[in-house]
Amino acid sequence: MTQRLPEAALVGIEQKTEKQKGFTLIELVVVIVILGILAAVAIPKYISLQDDARNSVAQGYAGAVASWSAMNYGKYLVNSASASSITTATTCGSLPNSAFTTVPTNILFSGTSVGCSGGAGSVGTTCTATHSPAGTSVAQPISVVCTN
Repeated sequence: MTQRLPEAALVGIEQKTEKQKGFTLIELVVVIVILGILAAVAIPKYISLQDDARNSVAQGYAGAVASWSAMNYGKYLVNSASASSITTATTCGSLPNSAFTTVPTNILFSGTSVGCSGGAGSVGTTCTATHSPAGTSVAQPISVVCTN
């Protein structure tokens, strides 16, 4: 034979379950404070990652121009008529027009005129590539090999 709970006990259980339908104000405030702390830590890290990404893009383009310059010099050695001319008149800003079919946007190539006075094969003035809109401080050097 099973025993039944008194009616008073059942009413108490039903009342307890009806009261526990949501979160308390303190629980909600604690969650909001924790989310605020996480956001305060994550947002500066995210901004730092954006700067690192922009610097990496500039370094990638600088590496591409330096590789193009070395390959162009090899092409000059094999067949000088088909190589792009890198002489004293060439500026760092004009290198992307020679190296890429489309000039990269937001990457600033700067430096003085490429000093190729030592003749073909000498390393000209080192140019730099920076990501222009972010104004990042890291600049990647580019060594330019001359063809004159």
